[in-house]
Amino acid sequence: WASSLATRCKMNLRIGFFPGFKPSDVCIEIEKNLNKTINENPSLSDLSFNLSYAGFQSEGCIVDTKSSFVNVLSNSHRTVVGSSPDYFASAATTDARTFNLYGKIPATCYGPKATNIHGIDECVSINSIVRVSQVLAVFIAEWCGYNKL
Repeated sequence: WASSLATRCKMNLRIGFFPGFKPSDVCIEIEKNLNKTINENPSLSDLSFNLSYAGFQSEGCIVDTKSSFVNVLSNSHRTVVGSSPDYFASAATTDARTFNLYGKIPATCYGPKATNIHGIDECVSINSIVRVSQVLAVFIAEWCGYNKL
């Protein structure tokens, strides 16, 4: 009804934070700040909240773009493609995080060009799959070592 006031609100939010922060610590800080705001504002004294955290939660990860691993992959890309690879920061999580944080195994995401990733009409460029396969072959030979026949 147009002239009524809402008595409650339900919101779903995504919380993002920088690498180095644990999800549980971030949740505690959010709740502390909400309580502090309510306590410091008399007009909010009758306000209450109930938080629940759903969905996947994980620590963030930084891939060292100066590492030998990324350097060899970048050089392999340049050898095959003829230009430097594009680097980007991703707000999504990948298995690279697990390898880097918990296995101390260098990892990054490198792959073909795609559109509508994980969505309707997802597709991948066949030409870029071929290029990525060539880059990975050069990378494996360089990273793992090879003997010429």
